[in-house]
Amino acid sequence: MSLIFRVISLVVCPFWWSCGRFETAPARKRNGTPDWGLALGCSSSLFWRIIMVMTTMSLAPTIVSRTYSVGRALLGSLFLFSGLLKIGSFAAYSAWIASAELPSPDLLLVVTIVIEIGGGLTLISGWNARLGALLLALFLVPTTIIFHGFWRADPADFMNQLNHILKNVSILGGMLVVFAIESSRMQARVP
Repeated sequence: MSLIFRVISLVVCPFWWSCGRFETAPARKRNGTPDWGLALGCSSSLFWRIIMVMTTMSLAPTIVSRTYSVGRALLGSLFLFSGLLKIGSFAAYSAWIASAELPSPDLLLVVTIVIEIGGGLTLISGWNARLGALLLALFLVPTTIIFHGFWRADPADFMNQLNHILKNVSILGGMLVVFAIESSRMQARVP
């Protein structure tokens, strides 16, 4: 029964509270029986208000926590798969790094793979996610500028590089959000 009230409160409560549908009159009856649709949507009985508010308040932290964990894991999976793909195409990625005229492309690629897989695993598992998010955020900035400079791309590749910059800036924003949330969690744990 509690689950039913929670589902009802998630769907009904925010809508009817925001549009003023909770009226002071009791639910109307049809043929002598209560109209439960009206009772759920229009009744302002103390019982329904208490049920709606209590279940919404008790469920919200759980939903936020689970949603955050799923979102953090999805961000981490992007880096994990990217690192694993780089292992499979080591020579091609090494040549791409060399084309950017960076020294020691093989070493830089190994460091990149370690950062992407390690950072991705920290975000997926939640273990040391704050450090993983910070490391990946710091990794994204030079990588984006060096490899996705739309300002120096030819006209045919301009939009592709611009999309990569926008994607990486969005991912950087996600890393900053994870870093901030994990920092606040860490501060909450410290007495």
